[in-house]
Amino acid sequence: MTSTWAWRMTISGLTFVGGRHQLNLSNPNSDSGFVLIDECRFNGASGIAILMDKEGYSTQLKVRNCAFLQPEQVLVSYADETNVTMTADGIMYFVSKHTRGQGGQDIYRAWFDEASGDWQYAELPANVSSARVESHITITPDGRNLIFYSYLNPKLGFVDLKVVSLLDDGTWLGPYTLGPNINTPGIDFGAGKSHDGETFFFSREGQMMEMPMSALMTEIDNARTAYEAGEELKFLGLAE
Repeated sequence: MTSTWAWRMTISGLTFVGGRHQLNLSNPNSDSGFVLIDECRFNGASGIAILMDKEGYSTQLKVRNCAFLQPEQVLVSYADETNVTMTADGIMYFVSKHTRGQGGQDIYRAWFDEASGDWQYAELPANVSSARVESHITITPDGRNLIFYSYLNPKLGFVDLKVVSLLDDGTWLGPYTLGPNINTPGIDFGAGKSHDGETFFFSREGQMMEMPMSALMTEIDNARTAYEAGEELKFLGLAE
């Protein structure tokens, strides 16, 4: 469904099945608009369930009481919110290019607040979202380790896959760099996982690579141990 004049409107009680962008909205009007999407079901979007075009920056978009039936799809893209990953208990992490962030692309955490009936979000702390770009995120099935690509040192290549780990006190450890079984002197990015959580995927110089999730968890444990011991450079084979 597409609307090129989504200025003041309510979309309610509809079911969307399949397709790339199930609800594609745009508002060229320079005045503020308001769009309410209420009690709709979005099932199996191959791209983005709800896409608000860049022309719609002046429009307030409210999504209420809607069901998204594929947790790994991008739910809502507004002001270039992209790249979503979700935990089994419904915590969503996404990447945003919004100017509110501290870098070119930053990672946010979102959760559904039952009291308000709406989604809430917060930017991850400065040790996760840097002044540069963090993107292509995925979360391990236990909801504890967030994997993304980064330009930050130390790294083996142009961009490397790094990890931050959620600790019991709610703080994030890292980022630390995955070892040479994953990162190379080239470009390693595009982290993702299979729907059943059993396989980890990433891109190495444009070629899709995969490994069992259990093997990735071993790589994470090894990288984390080196990082916590202050031996990350040695672990990566880099000069100290």
